[in-house]
Amino acid sequence: MEPNNSEKIKVEINPQINQEIFDIKVFKDGSKIGQSIFDNIDDIETSSVLSVQSAKDRSSFYLSDDDTNLSDIYDFDLINFNALQEDIEAFFEQSCSSIFRIDQKISNNTPYLVIMRDGSEYVVRLSSPINQIHKYSKAYTSKRLQSEASIINYVAKHTDIPVPEIYYWNDDNENVIGTDFVIMKHLRGIPLCDEWLDLTFEEKQDVLLQIIDILMKLKTLRFPEIGSLYSNECKANDQIVVGECIFHVFMLSGRDETNNANFGPFTTTRDFLHAALDKEIKFLDGKGGEFKELWCPIQKQLAELFYNHFSDKYHDNTFVLCPSELTASKILLDRDFDNKVFISGFLAWDCTGSLPMECLFQDPTWIRNNNSDSLKYSDERKSENLQLQYFFCQELYSRDPDIEFICRDEVRILFFTIILRQFLYPWSISEFMQELHEIIEEELETEWTKYDEEEGYIRCNDMSKYNLNEIECERISSLEIFAENEREYENNRDDKQCE
Repeated sequence: MEPNNSEKIKVEINPQINQEIFDIKVFKDGSKIGQSIFDNIDDIETSSVLSVQSAKDRSSFYLSDDDTNLSDIYDFDLINFNALQEDIEAFFEQSCSSIFRIDQKISNNTPYLVIMRDGSEYVVRLSSPINQIHKYSKAYTSKRLQSEASIINYVAKHTDIPVPEIYYWNDDNENVIGTDFVIMKHLRGIPLCDEWLDLTFEEKQDVLLQIIDILMKLKTLRFPEIGSLYSNECKANDQIVVGECIFHVFMLSGRDETNNANFGPFTTTRDFLHAALDKEIKFLDGKGGEFKELWCPIQKQLAELFYNHFSDKYHDNTFVLCPSELTASKILLDRDFDNKVFISGFLAWDCTGSLPMECLFQDPTWIRNNNSDSLKYSDERKSENLQLQYFFCQELYSRDPDIEFICRDEVRILFFTIILRQFLYPWSISEFMQELHEIIEEELETEWTKYDEEEGYIRCNDMSKYNLNEIECERISSLEIFAENEREYENNRDDKQCE
């Protein structure tokens, strides 16, 4: 409900800064239920930045949004915007004319556009109270901000990828503002998700080529371990170190508080995926109820497949900087003087880290036909997506033959997909596992395992021989398979360490 003592006005942004005109609602009681904040009406009326048609008392101003009731998902009472404004003004040593919430899809943070007295623009990204819905711990949100800011600075130092310059961040989520935040340069552009359907097919191809250029640059940023990245305070500012993982699969919904879980960093891909599987089983077991009864057995079945069919056979001493996922909402587009589309901002650094190369070279989510929005796609769009997927892969493979070699290992890629994305769609694990079975069976040219409700899995004693006609099969329960393989793996790792 809106306060009765509200007055609707128009605030016109100086055309040199922004040509849009916004509808503003003034709440004289200072209620915080909207999207944009002005704290000093007297300054605004005389500002060269803003011209206000009607304003009376000192109040909080909020940008109206008929499509989204932010008060339903965002508790503004948790944020002290007056303190935020004071912090911004102290840092830039000038007054702040306005703060607008940027209309972007909410993820782990909420971006605000800050316009200063001299017309300069910055973005403040607040770790959203919406994180409480996803049950991210305070320790996680603080580490996430540290890592993201460190990575952006590192990428800016070592590549020409269009990233925002970081000016300042506060990773104390119990500060006077009410949450941790980062202040960065405002990059011009429109989110790709809002422009994609309006682009021509040739423009879409051109955007994909630019994305490949970015991926190839990230491929040159290599690290000796798998993990999240942080600034090394003991070294120069451009130095970065690999630390414990704060990827979603390790952190979501209290997973970071799982007892005896290994968060890395990891020296091999197998260790990394083994830790993710082990953590998930312990997490679900600790939750009890249907989590333990329904999901734990499925995780253990997945573990069986992993231990039998995943090996660190190549590129396992080199890991690359890899965005968490190529999503259209985190890429900005603009046009040059010739009306050519170019990527003006690459913002996909949340939960980025040092990962195996397979994680870097994935199809962009918006050209897939198996994402959450694909049920709405027309046949024409699905057909176009297939063409764009083919174009993307062929161009990628032409840049580096090693990439094709890595990406064509379907079993290995599918393991990455299942293990690292399962928290997003746990109901689909069985479907992925069936696909994995089919690929493995096709490679072996026979069925390698069967499931019996009473006896569990029937499996071969020595899967490495791949000659099932000469191998005697035994009946063994899924729990025994999991325990046996885990013991064998731990013993092998101990032997290697002794050597």
